[in-house]
Amino acid sequence: MSARVALSVVFVSTFALASCSPQPAAPPPPQPTPPPAAATAAPARTALNSAFTTTSATMAPLWTAKEAGFFDQEGLDVKLTRIQAGPPLMGAVQSGEVPLAFAGAQQIVEADLQGGDFVIVAGFVEALGQFIYVPASIERPEQLKGGALGVSNFGAISHVAGQVGVDYLGLKGEVTFVATGGPPETMAAILGGKVQGGVLSPPDTLKARAAGLHELLDVARTGVKSQTAAIVTT
Repeated sequence: MSARVALSVVFVSTFALASCSPQPAAPPPPQPTPPPAAATAAPARTALNSAFTTTSATMAPLWTAKEAGFFDQEGLDVKLTRIQAGPPLMGAVQSGEVPLAFAGAQQIVEADLQGGDFVIVAGFVEALGQFIYVPASIERPEQLKGGALGVSNFGAISHVAGQVGVDYLGLKGEVTFVATGGPPETMAAILGGKVQGGVLSPPDTLKARAAGLHELLDVARTGVKSQTAAIVTT
C-alpha cells in the first residue's frame, strides 16, 4: 500500500471514530432559584400572673425586670398586679390566681402558721427600710401615746416595721395600728387626721416630705433584720 493510500485510510478511520464518539451532553437548563425560607416564628411566651403588695422601692427589682424586658428574654409574658398585703394576697396565691407573688416574709410565715402551704423561693431585701412619718405637730415620740399609726395591712411588712419601731421608741402597748390598704392610703390618712402617723418607704417618703410630714424614726436604726421582700408560691 502506498503511503498516500495509507494516510487516507488513517484519516477516514479517525473521522469515522470521531463521528461515532458520543457528543458531550448539553448543559442542564438553569434551575429556578428556590424562594427564601420563611422567617422562623418566635416561640410563644408563657403567660404568668404575678402580684406585689406595695409601691415602695423594695419592689424595684420586680419593676426593673418587667420594664427592661428581662422576663421577655426568658420567654415569660408577666402581668403585674398590686394586691393588698395579708389575706388578700395570700388568698390569690393559694387559689392559683397569681402563682408567684412578691411580699414581705412575715405575712407568708403567718399564713403558713394558720394552715397555709406557702414556700419562699427567693428574697432580695433583708433589712427594714421603712420610716415612721408624722405631721409637724408631733415633734417627740411620746406625743404618739394613745394615737395610731397607719400601715398597709396587718401582717404586712409596714406593720412589722411599725411594731419594731414603736418598741424601739419605748411605746409598746401605747400605740395602735390601722390598716389603710397601702402607702398612698396611709399618707392620706395622716393628712386627713385619721391617724397620728404612718409607716412609709421610699419613694412615698419623698411625697410625705413634700406634703409637710417629717420623719420621726428610721426603723433601720433599730438593727432588726427581716426579709422585707420575698418571692412566694405554693
